[in-house]
Amino acid sequence: MTRPAPNDPAPMLLAGVTVIEQPASVAVRYCGRLLAALGARVLQAGAPCSVGVGYGGAASRAYAAWLDAGKQPVADLATALTQAADLLISGPDAAHLAAADDALRATAVPAPLRLNLSWFAPDGPYRGWTGSDAVIQALSGVAYSTGPRDGEPMLPRGHAPQIVAGVTACIAALGALIGHRRGWVGRRIDVDVLGANLCFYESTTCALAPTGGQVVRRGVNRFTPTYPGGVYRSRGGWVGITALTPPQWAALCDLIGRPDLGREPRYQVALQRLE
Repeated sequence: MTRPAPNDPAPMLLAGVTVIEQPASVAVRYCGRLLAALGARVLQAGAPCSVGVGYGGAASRAYAAWLDAGKQPVADLATALTQAADLLISGPDAAHLAAADDALRATAVPAPLRLNLSWFAPDGPYRGWTGSDAVIQALSGVAYSTGPRDGEPMLPRGHAPQIVAGVTACIAALGALIGHRRGWVGRRIDVDVLGANLCFYESTTCALAPTGGQVVRRGVNRFTPTYPGGVYRSRGGWVGITALTPPQWAALCDLIGRPDLGREPRYQVALQRLE
């Protein structure tokens, strides 16, 4: 891996690096996509899993095409491992990790660095659980604060937990590849989707301090402590507001012609009072 010149495009960052991807989850595929975007040669071993990407129809096909952009399809993992590779991304469950282990034992090519991207930590209390985006949203505390005030939680759609894990795994992979160039002798990295998403649980816990340890759902697209940020119906359609800090709030008030609200002391912090 060579350091690019200041004016070189970002995709050249991983030029010369070969990655093998086991495309069995959105998290793995997104990690591979990020590495491909940085210039790595990504070999996609086998057909990507067609289940669990999006919600069907043209949108799901477009989503899948986006996840797999810039990759080279290979018949299967055994075939991919006949080529010298720097990194193998496996996951998301024990069956896929075991398949990768078997394929590695059957090849004479030097084993690449392993990045295991699973739903749960392999040595943690949930290692035997079946993972999903909904389960991760529940365990990380995201589901609790989302939904109508007097109803059940509403799980956000999409694959946000897996996208967060894919980014986390990509950062880990970059660190490992750089480390190998500098003498690190480790051969395996374990990243789990739940662990990557616990940052949301931590922020929710911190938000409990000014509310006396209670969280109240404020309605769809309204969250403690960022309310009144959210999505609202207006005469011209729907409008989304994201003003999480006092400077952002002041800029928004200037934009709508009410600078006095932006300087009002009561509105300099997000609403924390329980209703």
